[in-house]
Amino acid sequence: MQFRYRVIAVCMLVVVSTVVTTAYFRSVRTPRTQNNQRPEDRVKPPQVTNYFEKRAVFLWGKPPAAASAKSQVQAPASNIRRSDYVGPDACQSCHKEQHDNWSEHSHRWMNAYATEETVLGDFSGASKTNYMGGDASFFRTNGEFHARLSRNDVVREFRIERTIGRRFYQSYVGRLIDGPDPKNDPLWKLDVHIPFTFWIQQKEWVPETHLSEETPDEQRVDPFDSKTLRVYSTGCASCHTTRPIGDWLWSYKSWKRAEIYTPHSFAFDTRGYFSEAHPKLAALIPDGRMPSKKAAASLRYKLESLPAPEFAVTLGISCEACHNGCRDHVAQPKDHRPSFFPASPHLTVLEDQPPHDIWGRTQENINFICARCHSAQNVTYAGGMACFNSQEATDAMNGHCYRVSTNADVAHNEMGNALSCVHCHDPHQAIGQKWARTPDEDDASCLQCHQQFVEPDARSMHTHHSAGSAGSRCMNCHMPKISEGLQDVVRTHMIFSPTNRKMIEANQPNACNLCHVEENIDWTIHNLRKWYGEEHTDYSEQMLSQNYPDRNLAVALGWLRNSSSEATRLIGVDALTKANAQWALTDLINALDDPYLINRQFAQQGLETMLDIDLDTLNYKYYQLGRASRKASLDRIRRSLLPQNVD
Repeated sequence: MQFRYRVIAVCMLVVVSTVVTTAYFRSVRTPRTQNNQRPEDRVKPPQVTNYFEKRAVFLWGKPPAAASAKSQVQAPASNIRRSDYVGPDACQSCHKEQHDNWSEHSHRWMNAYATEETVLGDFSGASKTNYMGGDASFFRTNGEFHARLSRNDVVREFRIERTIGRRFYQSYVGRLIDGPDPKNDPLWKLDVHIPFTFWIQQKEWVPETHLSEETPDEQRVDPFDSKTLRVYSTGCASCHTTRPIGDWLWSYKSWKRAEIYTPHSFAFDTRGYFSEAHPKLAALIPDGRMPSKKAAASLRYKLESLPAPEFAVTLGISCEACHNGCRDHVAQPKDHRPSFFPASPHLTVLEDQPPHDIWGRTQENINFICARCHSAQNVTYAGGMACFNSQEATDAMNGHCYRVSTNADVAHNEMGNALSCVHCHDPHQAIGQKWARTPDEDDASCLQCHQQFVEPDARSMHTHHSAGSAGSRCMNCHMPKISEGLQDVVRTHMIFSPTNRKMIEANQPNACNLCHVEENIDWTIHNLRKWYGEEHTDYSEQMLSQNYPDRNLAVALGWLRNSSSEATRLIGVDALTKANAQWALTDLINALDDPYLINRQFAQQGLETMLDIDLDTLNYKYYQLGRASRKASLDRIRRSLLPQNVD
């Protein structure tokens, strides 16, 4: 934050006695990084730029006059209260094409009522999923969808109320209707996330993954323990349901994201907003008092606990999740355009020199909209990029092209600034099961700015690969597929160089060896130095020796054997199976015994595709926990696929 903003913040704390404790509201969780880094790298937060240095200030009253004077732009009409929203049906008559496309988008189906049309899971009751010594079964009764979780004579039955997602998996929200819990237990009144999901492609029920950070088998959450069940409103709704942005700003996950990603500094009068939008909640904090940390947390929990069907704008992510409340626009479309930044008498923009259009369709505002959900604080690689999805906005903004660049060799896009998410993603158009754009279309996205590489010869000189080959594709080198995305490995959204020092030194996925899986690290470094020079490939020999104990070993095989980075092992499986690396078959089968369930899932998928087999026929299930439980099926697999290695 620039010096003048620091002064403003200090003045607020002195003048406004009701400012919430800043230590509490400015704490931002840093993603955990994988091991094998230089010691000095391990304590650094993710890379940030001036793009992030604006901040949000949450007050329990109006900001002082000195702060209010910083806003020189008249805010448009309010767009943050529930009453400011009209719902997606009001958009259809004027924006039919966008509405029709959105109707098929995965955003639309982030959350929906459970009906014959929306439920994709098998509720025939024909099979049970055995996991952690318990059984999960799904069936229908009296026209309703039900889930039953049972173990050791403890049975809980849930009536399914809503669905979550429908692209790769479909999960469910249910209400407890039978179980041993006391009748005064809040569980009876809450909509909870059922901890099993239906894998659409495989047509089977499996344990949920990535409800939080993935862990080894012995640390996995027990889905049969009622204390671990997640409440939808407090655990899922902030990203799976369209809430008024005024409510979003104050929810537990969101205020931290607002503070980090807001493109404009602002002060939010929480009491004023709550008095208007949620007077019952505002009454919980007496006038003239600064709420304690405990009281503020209690208020936030009560806000998040408001049932989505009643207090949200819509279930799922609908038009106004991005365009904010559009009631005035619908009433007078020519006079009131949608605002892309929150606007309210209770929200004061703090800018000495406000940009031309604070509330317009700017690159910064668009990226802030996407970052509201796509900024989970996940585990990261040594280079700072996320190991699995839901952190796309964070990764993108930490990469080169999303920064507002003044480099002469980088042209600005059509909005006059650096990249925004919609440069590659149409927010109204469904992606589908697979990325539909061709490699040429992907290259074209990059070449709009990097026009010096439009000609094939110029691009070949830059990539050192022949035009049209995999090695000549912009994204294969600068956005390689190293992020786990539920059932596929997908591209990282951090745009970075294939010479990245931290990734090379840590023996973590690099673009070269994702294709050249059989080559060792010295081959990789030799070519990178030959092509890009010593100044871009100044790797620590000490780190290389530490993290590549066998310099002759194929790098991808080293990833698969990496004992300290579960994410790197997963990428090793994916790269080797896609390359049909039969020479690595023994190690790939060993990956079926990885201590992480998600890694075993990808090992099973990869081997089945590579060898055109079905490991179910050998009684293997990746979600079997504990090596003892998998031993018999793995012995059968080894005898079947590696007969020469079995006594």
